[in-house]
Amino acid sequence: MKHALAAVMLFGQLAVRAAAAQSSAIDYSALYTEMQSLKDDANVVRWLSRHETEAQRVLALEQTAEHARALAIEYRRAAAETRVKAEALQRRREFGAAAGGVVTLQAYGQALERAAAQEQSQLSDPIALELRAAEYTAQAREALVGLVSSYRAIKARAVARKQSAAPQKVGNASARSEAVTQSHGEGCRKDTDCKGDRICEQGSCVSLRAASQAP
Repeated sequence: MKHALAAVMLFGQLAVRAAAAQSSAIDYSALYTEMQSLKDDANVVRWLSRHETEAQRVLALEQTAEHARALAIEYRRAAAETRVKAEALQRRREFGAAAGGVVTLQAYGQALERAAAQEQSQLSDPIALELRAAEYTAQAREALVGLVSSYRAIKARAVARKQSAAPQKVGNASARSEAVTQSHGEGCRKDTDCKGDRICEQGSCVSLRAASQAP
C-alpha cells in the first residue's frame, strides 16, 4: 500500500514538473524570438558598435544562456535514454525470472536476471537527470531575461539619442543654408555680409551709389 501511494505521489510530481517544463519551454521560445529581433535591430547594432563594454556584457549573457540551454538539452536526452534502457533491462529481468521457473532453464534464467539487475543498478536516476535539466533550463531563462532586458534598454537609449539629435541637425542645416544665401548676395543683415564696397540695405546688398539715390 505504501509503495503504491509513493508511486502515485511520484507520478503526480512528475506530471507537475512536465507541465512546468512545457510552460517554461514556451516562455523561453518567446523570449528567444524577442532577443533575436532586438539583437538584429539597426539602432541596437549601431549603439553596440560604439559601446564596447556594453557589447561585451550582452555577449557574456548570451553565452551563459546558450551554455545552460545546451546542458539542459543534454541532461534531458540522457534522462530519456536512461528510461529506455531501464525498461529494456526490466523486461530482461522478467524474462529471466520466468525462465528460472523452468527446470531446464533455471540456471540460465537466474544468471540473466542477476545480470540485468546489476546493469539496472548502474544506471543513473532519470528523475535526477530531469531535475538537473530543469535547473539548467531555469539558468538559461534567467540569463535570457537579463539579455532581453539589456537589449530593450539599449534600444530605448539609442532611439532617444537619435531623436534628440534630429532637431540639432535641422538647426545646423538651416544655419548653413542662410550662410550660403548671404554669400551669394541674395540677403544680408549687416554691411560686412556684403562683398566689395556694397552695403546692406533692407536685407539686400547694394552699391553705395544706389543707396544714395534711393528715395
